[in-house]
Amino acid sequence: MIRKILVFVMISFAALNNCFAAGFYCGKNIVAIGDTTYDVSMKCQKPIGTDSSEVEVIQEIAHGEWKKVHINRETWLFNWGPNSFMKKLIFVNNKLQEIKDLGYGYLEKDIGRFGNTESKLYIQMSKPEVLIHWGNPDNKTDVIEERLYKVNEHDFLKYNVTISKWVYNFGSNQFLKILVFENDRLIEINSGKCGYDK
Repeated sequence: MIRKILVFVMISFAALNNCFAAGFYCGKNIVAIGDTTYDVSMKCQKPIGTDSSEVEVIQEIAHGEWKKVHINRETWLFNWGPNSFMKKLIFVNNKLQEIKDLGYGYLEKDIGRFGNTESKLYIQMSKPEVLIHWGNPDNKTDVIEERLYKVNEHDFLKYNVTISKWVYNFGSNQFLKILVFENDRLIEINSGKCGYDK
């Protein structure tokens, strides 16, 4: 009997640990996987950066039968200053799917202070993370590209991708930096011609 109780307690403790591992405290409230954007907005202060994109995904529902599914993806970034880790929350169709710990946060006056320091950027970084490190770009452009997905030898499905280009101008003694995003994700870091004095 004691052994059964001990096993039950161990399983319950493991489940409890998993529950907390999949969430974090926001003040006195626990934010957990599965929360909606509304839940998180009620539990936490306003995020310092958000970005959203819509993607069309092709799913096979039966042999030779496919469907197109629209997925809305939102990224929220929370920064509580230099004594706490920043959190990146990823919502898919309004539900929290992923919580990521980032590096230590920043004071508001320090946001953007790593502009032109490429070591602070990495491919697949989200737009809100880039804003933390590099601040607002001097120019933004968005283009919607239509792409094709090959379903079989004869059939293709169309889907749209948003390509964003952010240009940073650090003055005439440095090259322009051009960051390219695909649906919120950084995919290229390029240098342009010489910048301009503001």
